[in-house]
Amino acid sequence: MRLTAITMICTTLILMSSCNDEKKKDVETPQTVEKATSIKNANSGLLKQTASYEKLFNREGKGCDFVSIEIIAKALQLDKSLITQGNNNCNFYLNEADGKRTRFSFLVAPMGKNAISKEIKTAIENEENFGKDSLLSQYRISETGDTYLSMHQNRMVRIYNEMAENAIIIFYFIEAVPNDSDIEIKKSLKKEALERSYSIANYLLNTNKTL
Repeated sequence: MRLTAITMICTTLILMSSCNDEKKKDVETPQTVEKATSIKNANSGLLKQTASYEKLFNREGKGCDFVSIEIIAKALQLDKSLITQGNNNCNFYLNEADGKRTRFSFLVAPMGKNAISKEIKTAIENEENFGKDSLLSQYRISETGDTYLSMHQNRMVRIYNEMAENAIIIFYFIEAVPNDSDIEIKKSLKKEALERSYSIANYLLNTNKTL
């Protein structure tokens, strides 16, 4: 009888141990691992890449053949007659009927992946320090969900993709306003130019991605 009782206890312990192992296996599902990886990536500043942007970022020349009057007009949903090109293919002017004039200038900046990752980290830290809507420094995630759009000093938007060696920079300048003495109007126009720069950046990414 004593032997039988001991055998039953041992069997019960083995079954309990087996059940615990099964529970551990149930917890470690692929979804759980994927979720943990996503959290890790979010904390480290890495975004899951959903597309390739070779055509946009991988270029050796200093020209801006990735942008044009037609592209800017489509990005801003405006008539292309309002946009003129400057003295090279990297400068464009938006001339509106009420006298407003905004210049958008584009630059391809060779940086390397390490420098781009460092700039992304700085952008994230600056948002924490200055606030999400700060006009000193802020960043957004692109509409494609895999690229950072970093605004700097309320005069440029930088397109940072962690897989690219180059960054695309969009400078925006208010060159003419209806009333130069009205500071609030100037602030409003600068904010509008910033939003338009974000729109151009998103359009460039959306139209140059390959899956």
